[in-house]
Amino acid sequence: MEENKSNMYEFIGETINPLLGECSHKCKYCYVEGLKRRFEALNTRYSGEVRLDEKVIKKRLKKGVRYFVGSCNDIFTDNVPFEMKKAIIDWCNNNTQSEILLQTKNPLGLLTNHLGFKAVFGLKTHVTLCVTIETDDDDLIDKYSKAPKVSQRIDNIRYLTSFHKVQVTIEPIMKIKNIHSFAKYLSLLNLEQINIGADSGHNNLPEPTKEEVLLLISELERLGQKVHLKSNLKRIIG
Repeated sequence: MEENKSNMYEFIGETINPLLGECSHKCKYCYVEGLKRRFEALNTRYSGEVRLDEKVIKKRLKKGVRYFVGSCNDIFTDNVPFEMKKAIIDWCNNNTQSEILLQTKNPLGLLTNHLGFKAVFGLKTHVTLCVTIETDDDDLIDKYSKAPKVSQRIDNIRYLTSFHKVQVTIEPIMKIKNIHSFAKYLSLLNLEQINIGADSGHNNLPEPTKEEVLLLISELERLGQKVHLKSNLKRIIG
């Protein structure tokens, strides 16, 4: 078990956002929405129709730096046209001198036309995919987000791991109905790593207890999973 010393993944050096416009997930706990209310420039960037940031998409990323690409949006939502997704993927693929993390709540968006993302996008090995899963409770997440149901996300991960390395991030972690079943199901997905983090935005979300989080970590590790803790999880587990 590794512990992150910052609120971002410790293995990330910089974030960069080639996609502008409003995220269709509309998660009530989204930190970007809070920033948009405070900063007009960010409100302009991440409101309205999705669009490419042409200045960003032409940049050459720094050699040896690990980037979180798309930290303020979800590149693979259904309202992002295929051409935009492909332009961003091509840009990521061309920056082979950097390590890249792409994260989504819509893994089906990587499986356009049911061909599998390998056939559609051809991601290179320096790009890692990550899928966000906050809980095992579809009804619970439906109260806070318009993103795909978590059960659908988990099912779709199975297709992604057939082609590429995939991580899962459980953040912000919410109440889990069945910790043992949840851990076992995740362990069957052939994941590279499981990251766990808590709500940093004071959104009063329904969270697991300290004992429940520790049990989840213990079960995942018992099942052979590499678990990476974010520093914001300390608020729950101490």
